[in-house]
Amino acid sequence: MSYPTTIKGQKVALQLGDGASTEVFTTVCGITTKGLQRTRAVNDSEVWDCTDPDALPLTEREMGAGDWTITGEGQAVAAELDRIEEAFEAAANWQIVFFGTGTTITRTYRGNAIMTDLNLGAVNGQKASISLTLSGNGELTKLP
Repeated sequence: MSYPTTIKGQKVALQLGDGASTEVFTTVCGITTKGLQRTRAVNDSEVWDCTDPDALPLTEREMGAGDWTITGEGQAVAAELDRIEEAFEAAANWQIVFFGTGTTITRTYRGNAIMTDLNLGAVNGQKASISLTLSGNGELTKLP
């Protein structure tokens, strides 16, 4: 038998860039649930049979615009709030990194995004929570 190599959830990091000319990305502490969604619009056309007008048409699709969204949620970390709120006010460079063994990077997705949702919440007796949604602002680059 041959089993695949899988990636543990704690080996995925959501990182925010510092905006410097040689940008440094730092993991946003407290984010325990991370997600990357890539979507593709399609342009649909119905194609009719030229010889049989009673035949049902077929749908042909052409690829349209691509889009991407990153989501994250977890515990609100006091030391991160200023940095996250700053990123809410202006588009920023973000990346989601999948680590293999140790600090070996398996895959990184990077792009400029606008934070469209920032939610802070709290329940008495529990840790305060945070969730955020980043909407892609251009190309999402896949790094090896």
